[in-house]
Amino acid sequence: MSASLPDQGTAAEGYTRWISGNLGVSDFVYVPGTVAKGSGSREVSDGLLVAGERGIIVQVKSRERGAARTDDLAKAERWCRKHAARAARQGLGTRRWLSRDSVRLVSLRGYEREFGPVEDWPIVVVIAHPLEPPIAFDGSGGVLYLSLRDWVGLHTLIRSTFGLITYVDRALSSGLDVPLGCESERYLRVAEADLRWASFSPTAVPVLPTEQLDANDWFAVDLFSELMEMVADSSSLGWDSRNYLKLIEPLDRTPTLARVQLGRKMIEAFQAMERSRSRRSFFALDRESGVALAILYEYDHDPEVDLADSYFPARLAAYSTLRYYHLVEAGIDPSVGLLGVQVVHHPRQGRRYNFVLIESSPSAIPSGSQDVPRGGVRYL
Repeated sequence: MSASLPDQGTAAEGYTRWISGNLGVSDFVYVPGTVAKGSGSREVSDGLLVAGERGIIVQVKSRERGAARTDDLAKAERWCRKHAARAARQGLGTRRWLSRDSVRLVSLRGYEREFGPVEDWPIVVVIAHPLEPPIAFDGSGGVLYLSLRDWVGLHTLIRSTFGLITYVDRALSSGLDVPLGCESERYLRVAEADLRWASFSPTAVPVLPTEQLDANDWFAVDLFSELMEMVADSSSLGWDSRNYLKLIEPLDRTPTLARVQLGRKMIEAFQAMERSRSRRSFFALDRESGVALAILYEYDHDPEVDLADSYFPARLAAYSTLRYYHLVEAGIDPSVGLLGVQVVHHPRQGRRYNFVLIESSPSAIPSGSQDVPRGGVRYL
């Protein structure tokens, strides 16, 4: 017997979550769960987006295609208002539940996490109607109304679950109201504010891009996203299911334009390593997001790849520890921590990745010792 296809509403909910996972972080997108309510049960939202301790509650309403064919703008507006109000009530119900109880949900990647009690998470109502009637919704109560096209557009430019959650907070507090389907107008106003803020510092990078990037910049962004995927890939050397999210969370806080810069540096370092067939590295610190990265590219000359070789992880630990000391000596708060990334390139076998996370100040390097200090270093 063949499996039945999901109805349009269920498909729209799944597509909304898929966009968030594909253009954000799938580990931070949680599918709906059920909780007991009286003698029955209720569904907890149509999905949660959670990065660290911050999150948003997502509700989705989709107009059936057959019914939408007979809609004019007036009928479409009535349908959108009715179902948007219903979605807002459902979202508020989820928020009340989360404020007093807890629930365990599973991410798109299969990571299970317990939520609650939490308060004041914003609600995003995503409305999928082909006509997108330009309705002005009241944004009070911490509810943001977006068309499905708005939802996709925001993810396309922001590329971060943390960034998307932050944008929702900023949009709701901006005092700017825009019609359904016109979120790009509010986005541009917020992005222009970022641009003005960044203009006061020669090293600041705007959080939001004000326009679409070109193909080369998107390639750099995608390279950074690939790095995040490798952190989450259980086949990466030393991967640890208990700790890998601690690496993904700071990477996800990196805004799009900073990802462009880091992606370009990664491309330059990799190409230099290939040309010289020798080690190349660079260090980067984003003071705004608190992300410190030490990236090391290694050329593997060994004809036989030994994935258990401890030489490369030991070099990464030493390099990352050195960079962490540089960071502390420069006056950066030691609690910021540092993520060390190693890309080992073999001309025939391709690339493999190692990671190390330094979470607190390591113990002092003994005078005259060649040993790598282990205090504060977590091998992943």
